[in-house]
Amino acid sequence: MAQPKVVATAAKQPDFLQFNNLACNTAGGKVIFATDEWFAPAANLLKRDDVQFKASAFTEFGKWMDGWETRRKRTPGHDWCIVQLGVPGLIHGFDVDTSFFTGNHAPAVSIQAACLDDPPAITLEGDRTGTAASDSQLAAVAKLGSESWKELVPVSGLRPGYSDSCHNYFRVSHPDRVTHLRLNMYPGTLQPTQVPSSTCTQVPPNPPRYPPQHVPRYTLQPTQVPSSTCTQVPSSTCTQVPPNPPRYPPQHVPRYPPTHPGTFLNMYPDGGIARLKVYGIGQRDWSSVPAHETVDLVALANGGVCLGYSDAHFGHPRNMIGPGRAANMADGWETARRLDRPRQLKADGRGILQVPGWEWAVFRLGHPGVISHIEIDTNHFKGNFPDSCRIEACTLTPEEEAQGIRNSWNSGKWQLLLPPQKLRPHHRHHYSGEELALRGAVSHMRLVIAPDGGVSRLRLSGRPTSISTTSSTPASRL
Repeated sequence: MAQPKVVATAAKQPDFLQFNNLACNTAGGKVIFATDEWFAPAANLLKRDDVQFKASAFTEFGKWMDGWETRRKRTPGHDWCIVQLGVPGLIHGFDVDTSFFTGNHAPAVSIQAACLDDPPAITLEGDRTGTAASDSQLAAVAKLGSESWKELVPVSGLRPGYSDSCHNYFRVSHPDRVTHLRLNMYPGTLQPTQVPSSTCTQVPPNPPRYPPQHVPRYTLQPTQVPSSTCTQVPSSTCTQVPPNPPRYPPQHVPRYPPTHPGTFLNMYPDGGIARLKVYGIGQRDWSSVPAHETVDLVALANGGVCLGYSDAHFGHPRNMIGPGRAANMADGWETARRLDRPRQLKADGRGILQVPGWEWAVFRLGHPGVISHIEIDTNHFKGNFPDSCRIEACTLTPEEEAQGIRNSWNSGKWQLLLPPQKLRPHHRHHYSGEELALRGAVSHMRLVIAPDGGVSRLRLSGRPTSISTTSSTPASRL
C-alpha cells in the first residue's frame, strides 16, 4: 500500500494558499527560458498534477524526475529560469516544492518579478530534457534585463523533498501587477526561510541527510593503532590544515523575506525543484472592457477569488473558476459526504431532497456587476453530484468582507440570486432571465449545494458596473 501523503492541517497552513495559482500550466503559465534542463525540463514546475516519483524510471540523460533538475554545475554562475504567468495579477505568496528531490534539491533560491507591457518573443518548445540554453537564447533573454527585476524573495534556503519538509512557503507583499518571474537557483548552506508560525504550517527541523532507515552502513569506527607503533612527525614539518569551512558562506546568512506577473526564478547553483506555485489574485485592465460587454465576472482570469468555504475534502472551490472545462473530478470542487443525512431521504414536489445540511463556497467577483447568466457544470461528477444548489449574492465593503472572513461567513447581507435548483449528473446547467431573482449589481456571491458533492465549473456572466459603496481595491486579506 502506498505511503499516505503528509498533509498539514488547514488551520496551520499559510492563508495565501487559498488564492489562485497564477502560474499553473492549465491557466496558461509557461516557462519561456531556462539555463539548463539536463535531467528534467523546467516546464514541469508549472504542472497542476501532484508530483510523481518512479523509482525505476531513467532516461538516456539520467534519473527521470517530475520537476526541473539541472546538471551538476562545473562552470561559474548558477541556474535560473523565467516564468510567464498564465494570469497576470497581484502575488501574495509562493510554494517552492522540492518533493522527491532529497539528495539533489536546489540548496537555495531567489525570485524576482516584473510587469512587461509586451510579452517577450521567447519560447521553449518540445521535450527539453538533456538540453541547455543556446547562445542565441542567452542573447535574446539578456535583452529583458531580468537580473535587475524587483526581488520578491531574497536568497533563501530550501528544505529537501521529504513529505514533511518539501513545501517551502514564502509570503509576499508586493503592490504591483506582475506578468513574469525569474527563479534563481543557488548553492550554499542557508537555513530555510520561515513563514511566521501564526500563519504557516509548522515544519520540523531539517531532517538528516539520510532518513533513519538509510543510515550508511559503512560508518565504522576508525581502527586504533597503538601509540608505540605510530611514526611521530615533527610538528615543525607538519602542514597545518584549517578546519572545514562553514557549510554556508557568510554572504548567504539566512534572510527573512517578505513574499510576490513574469517571474524570474534563480537556483543556487544547481539542483532540482518539483513545483513552483504562485498564489495571488488575477488583475484585469477593466478600462479596456466595453461598457456593455458581458464577461465572466468570477473567472480566475478576471480577478475572481475564493474567500471561504465549508468543506474541500476532495477538491478546492477555486478550481470552479479555472479556464475551460474541468479535466477530471480533481479539477473541480468536491466535498466529503455529510454525516447528518437522514437515513431515509425524502423529496419535495420538485424532486429536491429535503436534507438538514449543506455546503457552501464564497467568492469575490473580479469586478462588481449585474449578473445576467449563470452556468453550473457538474462535468465528470456522475455518482457524486449535488442534489440541488442555490446562489446568493450581495454587495460588500472591504470592511464587511473582512468581517465575513473573521466570522467564517456565518452572517451576511446575502440575497437570493438563483433559487434552489435540482441538478443533474455530468451536465451543464444554464440559468438566465426570469430564473434569476436579483437584478442589481453585486460584488460577492455564495454557492450553496445540498447535501454535498462536486461541481466542476461555475460561471457568472454579466456586465461590469461601478458601485459607489465598494472600493476597487479590497482592503481585507485572507
